[in-house]
Amino acid sequence: MEATMNLPADLVAHLRSEAYATLCRRGLIEALDELEKQKQEVLATKPPFGMLAPKSAREAFQTSLRAVLDTEEGLRRRIAQLAPIDAWLEPVIPQGLHKYLITTSADYQYYNGICEAVKLWEFQVTAFAEKGVALARDARAVADAIGNTPGATRGPRLNRVEAMAVLRATIVATALELADLGQTASRVTQLSADELPDTARLPATPQFRNVAWVDRLDTLSPTAAVAELAACEAEARAFVREGVKSLVEQSASTHAACLQLREDYLQACWQEAREHALAHYVKERDLDEVIGELQAHHIADSQERHRDLIHNSFEFAGAR
Repeated sequence: MEATMNLPADLVAHLRSEAYATLCRRGLIEALDELEKQKQEVLATKPPFGMLAPKSAREAFQTSLRAVLDTEEGLRRRIAQLAPIDAWLEPVIPQGLHKYLITTSADYQYYNGICEAVKLWEFQVTAFAEKGVALARDARAVADAIGNTPGATRGPRLNRVEAMAVLRATIVATALELADLGQTASRVTQLSADELPDTARLPATPQFRNVAWVDRLDTLSPTAAVAELAACEAEARAFVREGVKSLVEQSASTHAACLQLREDYLQACWQEAREHALAHYVKERDLDEVIGELQAHHIADSQERHRDLIHNSFEFAGAR
């Protein structure tokens, strides 16, 4: 990871805590392994014949076994004390790394850009449902106007012209949004061309009627035009009812694959930062002292985050 030494102070503090927790856990596990050997050695000295064995032998065995078991209990208690530390740092460090990498790493920005483009595509598809509703409504309006036209009277004919103008405007707006959707899909494809498998590509952009289709309606008989408009309405309503959900569901694999690319990069950076922290941020210290310090850091950091959350909530409420 670039500029490992220039990490923010809070991220350094969290990495230092993780490094100390790692060293504590390693030491405790090694001590448990060694203690298990001692326990087996003590168990091997258990006097035969139970209560018939000499009292001195029984007492010596029980004293030795109790000492081993007490030590084991202490080691396991210390390991248990590290569990809340792990639970605290596990989400905090990735969050800090994300904030750091998003402003300093071109590679991370690249992977994040793919994720953001997929999110934008999903948002555009969902928002496009409104155009489907408008298209169905306006196609029905033209069909009604045509069906209500008795002939050459000027009034109904104007209604048909107005309805056709509204439908044309909706078709044009639909085409523009489809173009935006297509551009976003192209950006995702360009960014992820060498990263994503074919099975994780975005689904094809939906196709809708165009302006040429609207113009052709005037060349059709009323019956044929109404049939075309009915088909258009049905397609638009089906898209709103099922198509949007289907497209978003199909894009889920793309979204997941993009998030995994970003996560893999972050995890690699985290591992590099871990190694750096173990090499440069820690030193030999008393184990109980370190655990106490970790617990204090955990409490102080959690309280600070809680205060920040309350402060941000008040700021949000005041801005509404």
